[in-house]
Order: sequence, then structure tokens, then C-alpha cells
Amino acid sequence: MGHVSPKKLSKAALFSMASALVLANPAISYAQEAAQQEVQVLSLAEGPLGDRIIDLSEALGVNIFAPSGLVAGKQAPAISGTYSADAAIDTLLVGSGLEATPGPNGGYVLAAAQQDSSVRLIDDRDNSSAVFGNESIQETIVVTGTNIRGLTPESTPLRIIDRQEIQASGQGSVRDYLRTLPQNFGGGADDSFPFSLPGDAATGEDFSEGSAVNLRGLGAGSTLTLLNGRRIAPSSNIGAYTDISIIPVSAIERIEVLSDGASAIYGSDAIAGVANFVLRDDYEGIEVTGRYGTVTSGGLDEYRTNLTAGTTWGSGNGLVTYEYYSRDGLDVSERGFSSEVPSLNSLLPTRDRHSVLASVSQSLSSNVKIGVDTLYSKRKTTRFGFENDGTTPRVDRSSNESFTIGGDLEWEISEDYSLRVVGNYSTLETIAGADLDDPGRFNSGDTITTDAILNGSALELPAGPLRFAVGGQYRRETFINLDGRDRRPFADGKRNVYAVFAELFVPIIAPEMDISGVRRFELNISGRLEDYSDFGSSTDPKIGLLYSPIDGLRFRGTYSTSFRPPALGRTGATDREIRIFGSAAVNALFGATPADPSVADVAILELLGTGTGLEAEKSESYTFGVDYEAALGAGEFVFGTTYFDTVFDGRINAPPVPGGLNFLAVNEFIRDPNGLVPGTVIPAPTQAQIDGIVSQANFPLVTFGTDAGVSEVDFIINSTTVNVSKTVVRGIDANVRYTMPLGKGDLTASLNGTYLLDFTQQGAPTVPVIDLLDTLYNPLDLNLRGQLGYQLGSFTGNIFVNYADSYRTTSNNEGNPIGSFTTVDLSATYAFTEGSGPDFLNGTTLRFFVQNLFNEEPPQIGEDAPTSIITAFDPANASAVQRFIAFEVTKAF
Repeated sequence: MGHVSPKKLSKAALFSMASALVLANPAISYAQEAAQQEVQVLSLAEGPLGDRIIDLSEALGVNIFAPSGLVAGKQAPAISGTYSADAAIDTLLVGSGLEATPGPNGGYVLAAAQQDSSVRLIDDRDNSSAVFGNESIQETIVVTGTNIRGLTPESTPLRIIDRQEIQASGQGSVRDYLRTLPQNFGGGADDSFPFSLPGDAATGEDFSEGSAVNLRGLGAGSTLTLLNGRRIAPSSNIGAYTDISIIPVSAIERIEVLSDGASAIYGSDAIAGVANFVLRDDYEGIEVTGRYGTVTSGGLDEYRTNLTAGTTWGSGNGLVTYEYYSRDGLDVSERGFSSEVPSLNSLLPTRDRHSVLASVSQSLSSNVKIGVDTLYSKRKTTRFGFENDGTTPRVDRSSNESFTIGGDLEWEISEDYSLRVVGNYSTLETIAGADLDDPGRFNSGDTITTDAILNGSALELPAGPLRFAVGGQYRRETFINLDGRDRRPFADGKRNVYAVFAELFVPIIAPEMDISGVRRFELNISGRLEDYSDFGSSTDPKIGLLYSPIDGLRFRGTYSTSFRPPALGRTGATDREIRIFGSAAVNALFGATPADPSVADVAILELLGTGTGLEAEKSESYTFGVDYEAALGAGEFVFGTTYFDTVFDGRINAPPVPGGLNFLAVNEFIRDPNGLVPGTVIPAPTQAQIDGIVSQANFPLVTFGTDAGVSEVDFIINSTTVNVSKTVVRGIDANVRYTMPLGKGDLTASLNGTYLLDFTQQGAPTVPVIDLLDTLYNPLDLNLRGQLGYQLGSFTGNIFVNYADSYRTTSNNEGNPIGSFTTVDLSATYAFTEGSGPDFLNGTTLRFFVQNLFNEEPPQIGEDAPTSIITAFDPANASAVQRFIAFEVTKAF
């Protein structure tokens, strides 16, 4: 048989050639082996994998064969830069579940991945032995949710969002993209709120203007956020959460979201789950991007520019990315729904950020590899608003500066054992005030972490090797929050943490055993013991089961416990303060009606800050899920659903008050004295009770709306944060996707959604449960995001539909109704490749994006609902931006 050239075959004919034909006839002539190592400049658009394999085959002059069934419905990423044939094929196959194996005379044959031939996100359980290269160690990645290398934790609800999906969304920042996920609640720490979400004590009165991942709405500090699998220094006034707005979107390779308790793997903070932002570390060439976006009404403009340069050599690679991001503020006067609020009041603050990522990896020998990555980011914000009296203007500025450096060493000890040692240092400083040269507040946090993890195979079971990971961790955390002028501390804490952990993967039944009704049956067991220098120790287990009766169908379940120690800004807090206010002023400020004429104009003394004797928050979680994948007609159908049940106990918060506003606790007390945690409201206090409250304060008295003195108060409210709250959240996640050929392109339809069954809070066993679901500033029962996409050659277009269900301001029937919110987004991409346009456009990608195509206003919360903290609408569940248009140009050299 003579030479087979891809140029002489139709796509259908090429992919109908089974790989068996190739292997059966070694006399087939392929491109010479030298072509594998020849470096070429390539520019291929993202698109159907089958089409891109042919394009790449032609560009390289190397024959690549694959059965059509393997590539149907799969997408390939864009390739721009300088590549060898090996590197180009590996890049093309990332995330496909396929690998290229060498054929005779230098060709390639594609097959389902079975071995550790490259960096990938596929499961490695069928081949646990290490793979060594001639030049350098081959890398097998660790996926979020497990410490075992090369193993995908299929028993847990894990979603991997690749770079293509982020770019296709059209969002210009990490914060904006995360708000599109139905599983992530928009409240908590976010720059939509002047001082964070009411009722989320995890953020405190946050002046840093940061944004956090908030899975399930369990609080900004209840989702552990990692950068390349490592912790980074926390933000906020109390050091309670990780600020994702410091992460440049252009530097992200993928986001891995684990929506399940994971303290057995990662330790504290993983109550609701884990979000791991994996940075780019491998790129050849130079890439420049410019983006401009603007609203169609108002003055909000957005700018983003970034430059990425990367190179590889025989034993390593290096990459540097710089990103500048700027967004103007949005004033209430620029939106009709909030135009009655006094002007110079920000719906969104201005943002200005510079970020630099640098990464280098080097093989020291055939079985030892080291890597170092760093991220520096500096962000400034400005917000306009008013003091508590509602008439005195104020300006709030903040500056955040963060630096993180991490390194790891991988040693392949043998084919069965490997050791990974990881070190990480992260720091973040925030200053805030009307004048950053004379700031009113200052905080600083540092985190130092060292891990050592041994991976191996303990013994060979009938279904495969029993694999394990064991290790230890040392972590040192410090946090300080000061008055910026006199350096008086609001909080000053530090702790040392020691941990040991272990994980087992036990294959019980494998497909090779040919047991009727059971293709796979697997068990994951994890456990972690952590000891804290400031509050004790905790032991947390996690158990996961996977059962697959047939190929493509999997049933899974997990049980886990998790915990979170008090934030360092709480354990070392000296932030207790008292204030006296008039109920008439507060009722007017929040649009509230007095519960009784007798409390229409009374003096109230309130104690705020951190209580004493705090303990760790704890949770218990269950998940049950089903995943199904199958060929359906000419396309590929993927479905997954998960039931989740989390009980979050001992939550550190102010005593919960219906409606979420402790200012109005007296009204609630009059309506139902037994509806609040005992001691939250004290009517007609004695002088001894008043003196007891006043003696706890660390700061001078503040008054507004009354002339009453300390001895003249009518009520006391104790709003200090303590372990009072129990939160229960139950619900169902669902994700369905179908991809099929249509005409000369590929059509994709998907739907991602979350339906909450319960979201309740209880301050104490003796008080009623408060139903927070479908209420103001809290999670809604139903959130959906649908997508319809089409890819044809160099063009890709997407339509997204976002839906948030209707709800009320309060859970009783007296609350104002708030309508549902449906918006439509559009994105379009065109990538110029050789022959698709003028030569000077080769390697150029154009992207166009429209958010809220029909310019829908967010639902209004009503004139008599609390509106002074957030003006006229609920930014936890809607956006004030309305229609926003962006254009982006990327050029790769």
C-alpha cells in the first residue's frame, strides 16, 4: 500500500479508517520521525476535534489516524505559537480523554487514553506505574478532590471549567465569570455591596472591596479557594476569605470546582467545597490581548490588556503573563430604578488592577522535576456613598497588594512510588480610607505552607492496584487589622497548624473482571487530623463510593465532615464597640414600620464586634449523584445530577434576626419575644446590665438619630458574633449537554442549574427555624443557565440564557414580591488561520460579547423594604450593569 496523504482523503473517509488497519499494515508510509521534533509556527482555531486533527496533520506533514467514534462531538482548543509535532498533538488533545500513540515510521494513532503520556485531566487508574522520558520526567497532574496523582475523583461532584469555556462566556474577570455559575451565590463578599452582605459575619464590615467564591450561599469564608492547589493569604477586615478579584483571568488554564465538603483532603474552610484556580504554565510564543467593554447607558467602561510570553526547551518551560484590568464605577443616577437615591452613591466602585504571573518548570534528571510559580497583584478601588445619617457624603478608597510564590519538587522514586514536596508563601495587605496617603484602616495577612505527599501502590487487587497517598502539612498564619492612624489594633492573631492525612483508592470490581451488572465498583477513603495552636484539633473523614453497572452510567455518593476554625481576625479581635441610635431614625433609614407605637421612637444601645469563647464551625455533608454519557444519534449526550445535604453547625455569626438586619431586632422582639436567641434584645435594661455592656467596649461610643445618653436607653441589642447559628442547605444540581454535527459545523446545547429545597437558619435549639430561602439577600430556590452554541470552521457563536426565580423580601406572606430575572447573553469568536484571511491576520482571534442583550432591569424590592444598604434592588441575585457590550482582540505570534 502506498503513501496515504490526508490531503487526498475526505474527512469522512479518513476517520472511517480504523486504527486496526494502520497497525495491521506496518508497510504504510508515514512522515519521517524527524518531523516529530521539527518546530513549526502553528495557528489553528478552536473547533471540532476531527476537523482540527486533519488541519494539524496537513500543517505538520504527519499522518494522524483515529476512528470517527472517538472524536465525534469533541472540541479542540485553539493552537497559536511555535510547537513540535508532539507538543502540538498533546495540546490539541487536552481534555479530550484521548492520547496519541506512536505508529510505524513516525505517524500517530489516536485512542482512548490509557497511560501517563502527557499532562491531562483523564483518569489514570488503569496504569499506576510512573512514566519516564528520555529528557525529563513526564507529568501527571493532581485533580482537585484527591491527593492521589493521575486519579479523577469520580465519586465526588467535581466540575472542571477549561479556558475555552471561560473565554466563550465573554466575561472579563474571574469575579464576573463565577457569578454566572448557578452553584455560586452572588452574595457575601462582592463589590456589589458597600460593606459585604448583611448577615454574613464571615466577611465582617469589609472595606477591602474584594470578591469571594460562595458555594451554596454558606458564606464567603466557607469555600476553600486555592491557587494551583495552594492556599493564599486571606482578605477582609478579619482575614476570612480569599479575594478572587486579584486573580487575572488571562492567566487561568482552568477552574476546578468541588461542591462537597473536603476538609479530609484540604483541612479547614472546605465546608461548602473547594474552588481551585489552575494557572497557565505551558505556552510557546507570544500572545497579546486587548479588550474594551461599555454599558449602553451610563458611564461604566471596562478595559483589559494582557501580554503572555512562553517558551519550552528540552527539559523544561517558562511563562510570563501581565494583565491590566480597569473598570469604571456605576452611580445610582445612571440607573432608572435607583435614580431617587442621592447621587454620588456607587452601585459598583471603580477598579484598577495590575497583575503579573511567572512560572518556570525544569527537569533535573529523568525522575526529578522542580517548578516555581509566582503571582503579584495590586488593585485599587473607589466608592462613593453616605454616612449612616443618609445625608453626609463619604468616599471609600482601598488598595490591595498581594504576592504569592509557590514551588514544588516531584521525585519519581520508582515505578510504584513518587514523592511531592510543596512550599508556598502568600501575603496580602490592604489599606483603606478617604485618602490612601493617610488611611483609616490597615490589615495584613501572611500564610506559609509546606506539604510532603507520598503516592504509591500498596498491593495488587483483582480489580487493580490499591493506591494511596499519605502526607503531612505545616502551616503558619498571621493576621493583623489596625487603625491606620494611631495603629491601634482591631485584631491581631497568629496560629501554627500541623496536619497528617491519608487517602486510599480501592478498586473492587473492574471492567476486565467481566462481572454481569457491574462494570466498576470503587471506594475512596480519606482522613485528616489537624492540630491548631490556638483552639485544639479536629479529625475529619470522607468516604466516596462509585458504582457503574454499564459503560457510561455511574452512580456515586459521598459522606464527609468538615470544619472551619474562627478567622484570625476573630480569635485575636479587640473590635467591640457600642452605639446608641434612635428607632425612629433607623426605621426611616431602612423603610421599616414600627412593630408597635410604643417603640416608634426609643433609644437603643447596641454592642457589636466579636464575642468571646469562639469554637470551630463544623459541618456534615452527604451527596448522591448520577452521571450518564452516551452516543445519541450522531452526537454525544452527557448528563449529571447531584443531591446535596449540608448541615453547618456552630456557625459564627451575629444572632440571626428575621430579615437579616440587627438594627431592626427590637421590632422583631416586639412581634415575637421568643423568636430571637435569648439575650439578643434586653427590654428596659437595668443600670447593671447597661454597665455590663458598656464595659465590654474597646472603642468610644457612637450615636446617631438620638440625644439619649448611656443611662437613658430603652433597649439593648447584643449583636456580637458568636457560635449561635445552625444552617441547613439541601438541593439538587443538574447539568445536561448534547453535542452533534449540524451541517458543516457542530451544535452544542447545555443546561446547568441548581434547585434548592431548603436554606434555613436557627439561632438556638429553643428558637424557631428561620426560612431564608427565597428572601432578600439570600439564595433563591432556582437558578438556571442555558447555552446554545454553534461552531463552523473558524467561527464559534453562543447564546446564554440566565434565569433567577421570583421570591419575596421576607419568608412570610407580608414580604414584598420580587419578580424573576431572565437575561440573554451573546458571544461570538472568529479565529483567523492560514487561508481564512489576509496573512497578517494569521494567529488573530476576535471576540464579541453582549451581556443582558435586552437591557433588562433587575427586579425591584419595593419602597418599604430595606434599601439603604443596597439601593432599590438585590445585588446578590441580580446585576445593576444591564446591557454591556465588549470587544476583544488576541494576536498570537
